Amino acid sequence: MSEKILTTIYGINKSVKAGRPGVYGVGVIADTENTLILTDRRILFIAVPVNGEGLSLGGADVSGLHSIFNKKGIEKTGSEMLRKMNLQQILRFNPANFEIPLESVSEVKMGWFGTMKIIDANGKKYRYTIRKHDRDQLKKFLQGLIPERVR
Repeated sequence: MSEKILTTIYGINKSVKAGRPGVYGVGVIADTENTLILTDRRILFIAVPVNGEGLSLGGADVSGLHSIFNKKGIEKTGSEMLRKMNLQQILRFNPANFEIPLESVSEVKMGWFGTMKIIDANGKKYRYTIRKHDRDQLKKFLQGLIPERVR
């Protein structure tokens, strides 16, 4: 049976980002993923390309600002990627892209203020900020797939 995409959430933002300060106010941000794709088998975190991706300008994370102010642009490009590429091609498209198989998820915590934390079987934590409507929708899907691990 083929894998089924259940929902795609554009405009997520990693809560704690890795990066390095730059010269003359221009730095690099390592965590550029801005989209979550939930399938019946895994959670994919994708960096849909945006202008200034991975840059920090004057201390501001350009990719993160796109998640706040350019959700429609991320959605347009991300939808085009989903039409033209399969999930494996999307995963390989950017080194920042990664997946967590649902069987590797030990716990998902949804916070009140748009936060989401996923803990995998190895204890690694993934923290993201997500809009309330999207968070509620994602929680509903996850409760249907892995109910005992969603809080």
